[in-house]
Amino acid sequence: MNILVKLHGGLKESTGTDSVQVTVEEKKGAPVFLSLLKKLMAMDRIGMVIINAITGDEFKNASMDALDWTQLQPGVIILLNDADIRLSGGLEAPLKEGDVITFLPIIHGG
Repeated sequence: MNILVKLHGGLKESTGTDSVQVTVEEKKGAPVFLSLLKKLMAMDRIGMVIINAITGDEFKNASMDALDWTQLQPGVIILLNDADIRLSGGLEAPLKEGDVITFLPIIHGG
């Protein structure tokens, strides 16, 4: 299934793009959103920027087994079709063809 991933703020600036199309396979019993994150991880720079932003871990030392996906950083809101993904099941939210995932960094100032 094809999922559009949109990037805003610093994520857009760091990756040089505002969106990327990702194709993920739906595997029975496996959360599709985690499959999407695995695909993003494999996308070199774009994946590195997104994964670091939402997990706070160093990408170069990270593996899917080492990352704790339940402990996301509070600095990035993840939207599924313009609604907070936590309202749809969090990281186990079901995805379908044509869904849009948006990574929206929260900018803090002082």
